[in-house]
Amino acid sequence: MQSPFPRTIPVEALAHLGEGLVGYVRRMRTEDFARLFPGGPELPEGELFALFGATGMPILVSDAQDVALAGAMDQNLVAVALH
Repeated sequence: MQSPFPRTIPVEALAHLGEGLVGYVRRMRTEDFARLFPGGPELPEGELFALFGATGMPILVSDAQDVALAGAMDQNLVAVALH
């Protein structure tokens, strides 16, 4: 019997896996954020906590981890942390 599930998942499908459901919080430095998102807002130097959607789009940036986690809750996202 052949499985109804595909053996491979297209890259485009993987990019949207968890979209609207999962957000990830990542600790980073201001200069790293500016390098990754050159069109983003100018931020004071230091450590940041960024909340990203499953597709990698930034949702929120803060200098406090609890604010980033609260942002995930406000967006009804399950928050996961990246180290």
